[in-house]
Amino acid sequence: MRQWVFGIALILVIIGAAYVGLNADRRAALFSLFQQVKREAAGYTPAKTPDDALQKFRKAIKDRDYDTAATYCANPYAEQLRKLDQAKELAESIDNLKSAAEKRDIRLTERVSKMLREIDPFPTTFEIVDIKEQGDQATAVLTEKGVWSAQVSLKREGTGNDKSWKIHAATTPWMRLHIDRLVDKSKDFTNALKKVIDQIRGKEIMTKGDLEAKLENELRDAEK
Repeated sequence: MRQWVFGIALILVIIGAAYVGLNADRRAALFSLFQQVKREAAGYTPAKTPDDALQKFRKAIKDRDYDTAATYCANPYAEQLRKLDQAKELAESIDNLKSAAEKRDIRLTERVSKMLREIDPFPTTFEIVDIKEQGDQATAVLTEKGVWSAQVSLKREGTGNDKSWKIHAATTPWMRLHIDRLVDKSKDFTNALKKVIDQIRGKEIMTKGDLEAKLENELRDAEK
């Protein structure tokens, strides 16, 4: 195990040293290699089965790592996920608000949960069901019970030892507009959430009613 970690570290050092002397295109290619090595060191290896692809995709979403989640998807859906990486701070602020409220024993009302879901780049509470595999293709359903459900297809792509499973999901004009809006407003929404988090930690917000009213006001101002 120690030798494996040392090997990964040595590769990263070599990549970093080589990066300095390259032109822009080669730097981009080397940076992509660096990201790949970094992901694989974290366990995000190519998917060998449909379930493997789906579980690693879900883990990346829960980690709020949309760029990594995109590596388990095919375009154009992967392109939309990569856009969401620009709203990563917003996603983390949503998680921080929930954590701060929990530490103060402030329950999230249905209204608060709905407001947060509406600005969440990708809710983390979805489940994966009905995986069906046939040859080099498969289908599955991603669902957040009572909120949304979407069927996706999976295909084994590539050649030889480089074959891996990719998720294919539909993109719609509404989805693209929603993602563009979130990316555009992510800084404003993030700042709004940080204000509410500070008020929870400073005990200015003490009840679920306080939280609902403050969050609604801050998000309304952020929309302007």
